[in-house]
Amino acid sequence: MEYILLENTLTKASQEGYEAAYQYLLEGSVKLPKGEHLRVDYFLMCLAAGSGRSDKALQHLEEAVLQKGYWFLQEELEDHDLTPLFENAKFLDLKAICEQRQKTAQESAKPFCTYIDKTASKLLLCIHGNGQNASISKKDWGFLEGGDLQVEAVQSARVESYGRFSWKYDNRDFRQIEECVKKLPWEEYEKRILAGFSAGCDMILRTIVLSELDVEVLLLQSPCIPYFNENAEEIVKVCRKKEIRVGIFCGELDEMCHDMAAGLYHRLIEAGATAFLVWQPGLRHVFPDKGTENSYLEFL
Repeated sequence: MEYILLENTLTKASQEGYEAAYQYLLEGSVKLPKGEHLRVDYFLMCLAAGSGRSDKALQHLEEAVLQKGYWFLQEELEDHDLTPLFENAKFLDLKAICEQRQKTAQESAKPFCTYIDKTASKLLLCIHGNGQNASISKKDWGFLEGGDLQVEAVQSARVESYGRFSWKYDNRDFRQIEECVKKLPWEEYEKRILAGFSAGCDMILRTIVLSELDVEVLLLQSPCIPYFNENAEEIVKVCRKKEIRVGIFCGELDEMCHDMAAGLYHRLIEAGATAFLVWQPGLRHVFPDKGTENSYLEFL
């Protein structure tokens, strides 16, 4: 899994240096399933440059941009690890291509939902995290689909990088979820579930508090929820009033979201809402691999 490979690469870089991390990632990348692995290419580029292999770094960038059609954010191409390339003419040309592709992508971006038609009696609508997309989100949560449960995904119109999107922690971006739901036969489903990863969980909490959307269950994986910090009372009030069941899942090693997950759970329980907290052993801030189905299924 790409997330795990990159996490392990970062650990190796901190413990053994860039060269060892570069070789580790290079070997691990060939074992990944076919598909687009933009972050892997970026990591390879940075690790190569950081370990003194400017030619290899430029080669990775050239392959990503010219052969695979990727583009990278301007701030990513200004990372200090890439300093040896900053005066290289080919690097500057590739950087200019990325800048134009980024502009075109943002101008054409629109909210997107994978929904086509009703295929089950229950609907799980998943919300991606920052740096993901609807396809990734639907694949992550797809292991729950089957029988009476249909899984669909919403994608933000805020472009983060090639093929990847993000949410802004404000009271506007979440409206994209609300707008997508208005186009679905939402009320026809006997149970409506919102499931999110990381920043997607924040968008979900804003949705249940700031819209009239009816929801029976929330599944919050690795919740990065700054909205909770100043709106805990409103969140628990809505969950209790609407009798929303809240399942919270977080890696024991997730330094980013551990306290937020625990804080949300305790506030919900104290308020008399129905909430469950599952600590996932050995997991950092990533979506867990398959094999944890039962942890989620009991909430549905």
